[in-house]
Amino acid sequence: MTAAEPAGGPGRGPSDGSACTGGSVWVLGADSGGSGLRVALARLAPAAAAPPDSDAGPAPVAAGSVVSSEPVRTGPGGIDAEHMLSRLV
Repeated sequence: MTAAEPAGGPGRGPSDGSACTGGSVWVLGADSGGSGLRVALARLAPAAAAPPDSDAGPAPVAAGSVVSSEPVRTGPGGIDAEHMLSRLV
């Protein structure tokens, strides 16, 4: 690794994501069933945003969601990753 490369490797940034997310933690959730594919993106709010008497930790703040009526194909190896990616993009 050279000094010009980020700690996470070329094109990846630091492994903690701080350079590309401003220190925020993002969560991507995907669910595919017989009724279709549902995808949601959320940012975890800092623990400081939680009420002082709460030990729940950071609360998710929804950034958006997408629903597709076409289920992701499956096969002997499970979910067809290529088809799922094509539905996401």
